[in-house]
Amino acid sequence: DAVVINIGANDVGRPKRKIKKDYHALLDDMRVAYPDAHIMLYNAWGWDYKEPANYIVEVISKRVDDGDTNMSFEIFPWLFEQWHGCEYDHSGMAHILADHLADVMDWTPAVADVMNGYGIDGDVANGSFEEIAPFGGYGWRYHADSGVSRDQYLEEEDAVDGKYYLRLVNGAASHQPNPAFPGETFNVSVSMRGAGNDDDDQVHMTMDFRDQNMWTDPLQSATQTEGLTTQWAVYEMCATAPTGTAKPIHHTRLTFQAAAGSTVDIDNVSMSLTNKACGDPPDPPDPPDPPFCGAPSDSCNSGSDCCSGRCSKGKPSTRECLE
Repeated sequence: DAVVINIGANDVGRPKRKIKKDYHALLDDMRVAYPDAHIMLYNAWGWDYKEPANYIVEVISKRVDDGDTNMSFEIFPWLFEQWHGCEYDHSGMAHILADHLADVMDWTPAVADVMNGYGIDGDVANGSFEEIAPFGGYGWRYHADSGVSRDQYLEEEDAVDGKYYLRLVNGAASHQPNPAFPGETFNVSVSMRGAGNDDDDQVHMTMDFRDQNMWTDPLQSATQTEGLTTQWAVYEMCATAPTGTAKPIHHTRLTFQAAAGSTVDIDNVSMSLTNKACGDPPDPPDPPDPPFCGAPSDSCNSGSDCCSGRCSKGKPSTRECLE
């Protein structure tokens, strides 16, 4: 059995030694109650630096060093950023939790059937806006309901992927955050169109990089403005997280904002993570697989089957590789 303790994130301002002491006291009690269970501490990064996720590594490491090896920790590599929706953020935490327990306990989790609002491996979550949480959140954040809608049309072909897309009207914006580290490059691809009567709608695409304290200005930000037609088209953007900043890069934020007076439809958003800088040429294609090389006496149908390029004479079914 496993006991998972999800530590709260409201300890800002308390001394670190006091927080750690309380953790140890809790774990002492848990070990008495569950002497044979695997105990795990789990949390997300908080909105500031002095929060529980910053300490649980030290707590568990000390207890393992002291002999209780049936313990582990995990940190959800994301904080609950501005205008977050807890339900679909927590589903992302559940995915990471299941993966962790599968590793430490040799356990196979069931297939998840809950919408995940957390982008994994550098991609965005719910990039086609098809999924929705029970209370209505769909993994993209926005400050107010006005001007932001997740639209559905009966004709499936009206959307690029599936039946839903995001509509932004007259300055409305929506964004999604993802974990990021210095020097990482993010490439975005998105299908967009203007929903007005004329081909004069515009959208602002912004990619910025921020530290853990989310109420501060971005450490780096870039905006790309695109003029749209009334037909769906693919647009791309690239940004590389800076290095050597005063505060460490913690996450990136992808934002779409309709220009003033514009109505913009957005669908099929994807983001990929690479180690190449923006503008660098793509990697060359992989070389073809080498031909099969049989050892002497192996059967062969042609010279390409043999390292020496020589087959014995005879019917194909009886040929052998020669030295």
